[in-house]
Amino acid sequence: MPGRGFLVGKPAGRPRALFGFFPFLFIHMPIMSKGRGHHLSVEGRQIVSADWCNLSCQSFQPFLEFSEDPDVPSIQASVNLMETSYSGGSNVTFKGILGRNAHISKRLFQAKLLLDDSALHFSYSVKSDGLSLVGLSLELHSTKGQTTSVLLASHGNTLLTMNTFTSKFTKVIMPHQVTKPKSSEGWVLQENAIAMPGYTLTEIRAVCYFLEPNVNPSNQIERDYYAVLGHLSIQTPGHNLKFPPSSSWQLETQSVLWEASGQPKSVSLNISWSLKDHYDVDKIENYIIYVEYIPAADGKQVLLGTAQVEAFYVSNLVVPPGTSSLKFFIQVCGIDGTRQPLDDSPSVQLYAEG
Repeated sequence: MPGRGFLVGKPAGRPRALFGFFPFLFIHMPIMSKGRGHHLSVEGRQIVSADWCNLSCQSFQPFLEFSEDPDVPSIQASVNLMETSYSGGSNVTFKGILGRNAHISKRLFQAKLLLDDSALHFSYSVKSDGLSLVGLSLELHSTKGQTTSVLLASHGNTLLTMNTFTSKFTKVIMPHQVTKPKSSEGWVLQENAIAMPGYTLTEIRAVCYFLEPNVNPSNQIERDYYAVLGHLSIQTPGHNLKFPPSSSWQLETQSVLWEASGQPKSVSLNISWSLKDHYDVDKIENYIIYVEYIPAADGKQVLLGTAQVEAFYVSNLVVPPGTSSLKFFIQVCGIDGTRQPLDDSPSVQLYAEG
């Protein structure tokens, strides 16, 4: 039974549980989208630099609670709307003072997820000052009551990581893949996998630490710590959603109405789309609609909104002076939390009048 259980988060200021029997296990959390923000990013690429609010984009909120240790200096953790994000409009920021040989953990989620023979794949994004590291700590319980702690360590010196944490965790796992996307503005994407059949995942924590060689364990010199956790996804293999290519979609603009009495001019229209080829639409959760003004100095798309059906109405969209056409993008979002890359998303172009 690959996915029986629940995950506890805290959206809209109160705890929320996701529970049931899942055909596969997939949890995707743009940490931690409040459904609003001062910018919007997709896979580390900022596409909106203005304030926005759309509650349909709200996701799980973490329980930000440290394990108290009087010997460990304090680090503040917060869901941050101001710093740049990897996914959505917010992230979890860790900032404060930490000893060079210390580490501190922060509970992100409580869960009750029963694992089967399939491996769990973890992917998360981090941006830091270069010295501050973030790993993930997993707490699992066996049917015999045995508790196991697993550290999904940050990338870095493998030998030093093992020497530092082997005595503190049951297992220490280094990332099997580390990528730094060119367009991600400093984000590092780390991927790990674990196989613990028969165990139940009960807790996920962020682990903040430094990793320095040749440091005396008795040396308690403190230094500034700063790191940002952008997103976290958990999935079992074999269920990756394959998006239909953009050529498989038929897009139309209808009821186009230009208003040019004032300056700048505006346009209202209805956009509809449908698949020309067979595809399981049950795997599609919703759509995110963007517009790009052509020519545009920054080449960025502007978020317009989301749709649950294959249609979207644009009302009185202000068109900047000098715009020759508008290009509307329909980004497909899967039930597994993934989004089709904007460059691969279907689009339709509308030429400006006047």
